[in-house]
Amino acid sequence: MSDVKDEIDWEWPGDSTSSAQSNYFWLGFINATANHGQTQSGIDDTFGTYHDYTIDWQPDALSWSIDGNVVRTVQKTDTLGPDGTYYEYPTTPARVQFSIWPAGIPSEPAGTVAWAGGMINWADPDYVSQGHFSTIVKSVTIKCSSETAATVANNGSLPANSQSYVYTSNDTNSNMIPRVLVTNESTNVNGGGATLGGFGFGGGAAVVSVVAGVLAISAFLV
Repeated sequence: MSDVKDEIDWEWPGDSTSSAQSNYFWLGFINATANHGQTQSGIDDTFGTYHDYTIDWQPDALSWSIDGNVVRTVQKTDTLGPDGTYYEYPTTPARVQFSIWPAGIPSEPAGTVAWAGGMINWADPDYVSQGHFSTIVKSVTIKCSSETAATVANNGSLPANSQSYVYTSNDTNSNMIPRVLVTNESTNVNGGGATLGGFGFGGGAAVVSVVAGVLAISAFLV
């Protein structure tokens, strides 16, 4: 997710152990008539089996894979906005984030609770025995794409020990395309085995900044 709410997701609602959901958002805009979410079914036991989930985010296309098989692809050219002058496609530098969302609680909208599989069962044996719900991430691999000519031009020269991308502002001459800079600043916000309230994350809550590339996660729900 980026600071201006570009977002690319793999999601696993807790009431299903045989499916996963792919989704993306552009600048946080939610189009009620053109939902970008899709469900990928037929996965073998997401609760007890590790699977490799991959997001391949490139300047012209976005794809999601499970265990090495591409299950969905979105072309940037297919996201052209209503007036034909911009694309509703994630382009801003984004962090890789892992989280558990307690969506089945009274304060959430009814549709969100239904999407999550209903209200949380606080008497669930897994919760009672551990004191929290959790998911386990076995490994994370991130491969950044090469800097584009425009990025290098924006920087003038790349800094030593560069490790993250940031954006400054949209280029007013290129219709909503952000100016991207390469920096040596860390964007990590947390790490280690994190437990937040009633929800735990076995692999830690690592956050990394990328602008395009391939993210591969091996994980299962607990």
